[in-house]
Amino acid sequence: MTPFSITSRFTRLRTLMHDSATTPLPACASDALIAIVDPVASPRPAILVVDDAQEVRDVLLMMLTNTGYEVEVAVDGNSGWAALSRRHFDLVITDYVMPNSNGIELLRRLRAHHPSLPVIMISGYSPWGGTDAALLLQPGLYLDKPFTFETLIHALADLLPHALPMMRRPGIG
Repeated sequence: MTPFSITSRFTRLRTLMHDSATTPLPACASDALIAIVDPVASPRPAILVVDDAQEVRDVLLMMLTNTGYEVEVAVDGNSGWAALSRRHFDLVITDYVMPNSNGIELLRRLRAHHPSLPVIMISGYSPWGGTDAALLLQPGLYLDKPFTFETLIHALADLLPHALPMMRRPGIG
């Protein structure tokens, strides 16, 4: 597969975005648009969501995918570990309380093989795990359920050095 040149991407983008392919876009707009639509220059961060609650998985899948992340879901720690064994993820969002293998068990396995992978632990139960669990969580953080999508997006921007540009808060990265 031949990589596209910036010129060919710009021409195609200009044709899609403008009525006339002969009217150039301003340089700053074309650069910004190319950065957004170019998967080579800006790969989508991959997030694994592990939660036994179908509605939580569905909502996070829809919202994160619509925001621009690549998302895979798993129903418990065992299926989450299987997903982590198959492919690379940039971040894991996992529930604390799940059947078969809970979030802490998944976190222990994950830290043994992926010590620097950021994790967001979510739970409706407090206290969620104590000092040992907090140490395992690094790098990462804990969110109490229910949480707002804005809170989650801010957490993602804090934990992912290559978070999507629209997800960045002022002063972060």
